[in-house]
Amino acid sequence: MARRPRHSAAENKRTIIDAASELFYAEGIRSVGVERIARSADVAPPTLYRAFASKDDLIVAYIEQRDQAWRSWFREIVEAARTPEESISAVFEAALAQVQTPHYRGCPFQMALAEFPATDHPAHLAAVANKEWMRTQFAELCANLGAPSTTGMADQFCVLLDGLYVSAQSLGPAGYASTVTDIVPQLLEAAGRDGQPE
Repeated sequence: MARRPRHSAAENKRTIIDAASELFYAEGIRSVGVERIARSADVAPPTLYRAFASKDDLIVAYIEQRDQAWRSWFREIVEAARTPEESISAVFEAALAQVQTPHYRGCPFQMALAEFPATDHPAHLAAVANKEWMRTQFAELCANLGAPSTTGMADQFCVLLDGLYVSAQSLGPAGYASTVTDIVPQLLEAAGRDGQPE
């Protein structure tokens, strides 16, 4: 039998996370076993357990990897825009493009929260961290808009983005997720109007 090529511990860890990420997102976290992930990553189970002491550790690593990728995606969109209004609009346009891809099956953080509802579970906490970061980013953008209630406005954008992801998962991008491009300009217009001095 051919020997597996030797890789560094860091390389094995990346390979395992990538394999887990693909399987967890496509089939659900709880339904995919560790041995299946090891086979997909082409590593021996002991190698996987040297990289991750438990499945929970691997799950958290998967969520954190997705979180870092999502934060980079968000930052790149915002940095490419010229104004806070353009930034917010661009985020929603890019999110609408996300849900139109063939491999889209839902927000990975919402999916993790559904599978791990216990608020003290490490996977739950890792997913919540993404939502809290999203809220902070929208609050900063709303502050730059001059909105009188940056938290309230940010919360509206968070609800709208989460709603976009969920509705596209259930009804597809042609369902009511598509109305987001009509709603965002209305919210931005209201923010600008409310921020004007009396």
